[in-house]
Amino acid sequence: MIFVQDSSFDFVPWMKGIRKDFLVITNTGKNTKEYKFGVDEDCQNDFRCILRKQRVKIGYSPVKPYFVINDSLKEKDGSLPSLNLTPRNINSVGQYFSGVETELVKILVETYDIAFTLVPSFFGMELPNGTWTGKFAFLVDKNVDIIAACLPGNYRRNTIGVYSSQIYVVRFTLTSLGPLTWWITKTHHRILAREKEFTQSAFQISGQAILTLVVEPWKNPPHGPASFILTGWFLACLILQCIYSSNLTASFSIQEYQKPVDTFEDAKALSKTVLIKLGTTPSLFLNEESPEASFKVVETSQEFGVNALDDFNNVGTHEHQIFRHKVIMEGRKMSEFHISRPFLTIFAGWIYSKDFKFKDAFNIAILKIDDAGLIQKWTENQFANGSIKDSIEAHRSHRTNSQQYNFRILGMDHLKAVFDFWVAGMILSVIIFAVEYITDGIIARCKACSVSKRQEYSYLN
Repeated sequence: MIFVQDSSFDFVPWMKGIRKDFLVITNTGKNTKEYKFGVDEDCQNDFRCILRKQRVKIGYSPVKPYFVINDSLKEKDGSLPSLNLTPRNINSVGQYFSGVETELVKILVETYDIAFTLVPSFFGMELPNGTWTGKFAFLVDKNVDIIAACLPGNYRRNTIGVYSSQIYVVRFTLTSLGPLTWWITKTHHRILAREKEFTQSAFQISGQAILTLVVEPWKNPPHGPASFILTGWFLACLILQCIYSSNLTASFSIQEYQKPVDTFEDAKALSKTVLIKLGTTPSLFLNEESPEASFKVVETSQEFGVNALDDFNNVGTHEHQIFRHKVIMEGRKMSEFHISRPFLTIFAGWIYSKDFKFKDAFNIAILKIDDAGLIQKWTENQFANGSIKDSIEAHRSHRTNSQQYNFRILGMDHLKAVFDFWVAGMILSVIIFAVEYITDGIIARCKACSVSKRQEYSYLN
């Protein structure tokens, strides 16, 4: 059984209080290395044959705007029925629901001639007694095989399931503020490593970083006004970075697969993942928990900005539906794109039950569908008829009207002006430092000449 869930948590009331803790991880981990299919010999581990022999159940949710269920489907008591989805009835059933995840399911049905049953499901959470509710309960209790959804970072990942390889491998490259962001990240993680504290607020982190900038230079008193001005401009830069980092620009490109995905080893080779988390940093904790070399971890915070995304080839995070559609629509290359918070949602992060025997088969099937451009074609069609655009606008309107996001986001023009102002200040500091250095040299030379002349005059007398 597969659960496909809407990846937007804005419309689930109990989720709003912990929104910052949401993330996506897609990773096969070391469990895959020990996996063997154990199906009948007729299939000989061929993933197409394996999929055709399966009857799969998919959970859907009536959460709007992305995962839309037609209200006419509701029973008299308000409940939603199960829907059988086969290649023969896919058009008639498909009109009742929409969304990228469900389109992937439709493509799986058509491409591999497999049958699905859609069953209603809702979000789940871990209760104080250790049990789970909703779709997570189905997975933990082994009543389902797969979930395709975002997963909170503070959930016990190792007890829930095994993570699949990603469909899209995305490269982040920051613009001119990249080196500065990397420096802030180093300071940030040094503070976390020292205090072993993962719940500091952005203000605490910023304060610690500012103290690092201000106190350390004054342990060795600065010489002259230039050093003071230089330190001041660095301090101003850090403060402005903390304020305006949510407006950083990121450019994205989809990494080409080097070879066809025809074997399970090929699928495993694509399972490396970088985790980007919203909110406070779990990076050190996850590094200790994760299998060796199974994924890299980098942190980002809603207030503190995107940190150190350069040089990472694989990224997974929960935020902003618009990125998902832009990446799919534009295919293998994405030009520079502005957004208030540069986070990316990776499409379809599958989480498999530990006992699910066909995870590699589904990995390969999804990757094959991606390589064939079927999802991209569907997304282009949806954009052409306006459905995705309307969905994005509805999401944007909801976020604007939400009290949780009721704050002013400054645009890229403001950030550029601030950055230009800082660059001008740095240039001025360097000029002042150079003038001071040259002036000190001239004065020192004049003093030396004066002393030499006095000594020569006294010698002659």
